[in-house]
Amino acid sequence: MQQVLGEADWRTLDAAFAENRDPLTGHPPSHEYEQLFSRIVRTAPAPIGLGGD
Repeated sequence: MQQVLGEADWRTLDAAFAENRDPLTGHPPSHEYEQLFSRIVRTAPAPIGLGGD
């Protein structure tokens, strides 16, 4: 049997994804992850981050 998501299901999914936005896709990191994200960007090699040899 095939199941289909309803309107309420999509609203729930949209809300969950809106709360967990990925900084690598152009969304700023949440306050709690700002320092971690900055550290990753500083140490990761190009083209992901600024670090590297």
